[in-house]
Amino acid sequence: MKLEEMDELLVAWASWKARRADAGLGYKVSALAAWATSDQPAPAKAALLPPDVDVDERLTLVDSAVCLLPRFHFVVINEWYFRTTDEAGMLKRVGVSRRSFFVYLRDARELCVQFYHELEKRRRQPLAQSCTEMA
Repeated sequence: MKLEEMDELLVAWASWKARRADAGLGYKVSALAAWATSDQPAPAKAALLPPDVDVDERLTLVDSAVCLLPRFHFVVINEWYFRTTDEAGMLKRVGVSRRSFFVYLRDARELCVQFYHELEKRRRQPLAQSCTEMA
């Protein structure tokens, strides 16, 4: 998987996560306000997965991969994909330079790709094989 593909999955993940956070009633107010005032498209419009893909399965794997990130990378991913302010506000809140932020963001995406593949591989293993490996 390329970083661009992970970026698309993370955009879809943010939309999926926002819908789950508000119990399916639409976008959280903070996310809606941020999208309305930014020049970025709302995630629901920015990332469309093919119709033959089980969206919940893929995005659950992405969610699990994000949860495995080191703490600061987790914060950077959440700041970028759940923008509630402009870039300057986001950089101030995170407390790093613009250059450093984007290095962390690239590294976080790379880790997400790695974790996603590891999780997908484990998910496909038969249960008995996984249990014997754990023993």
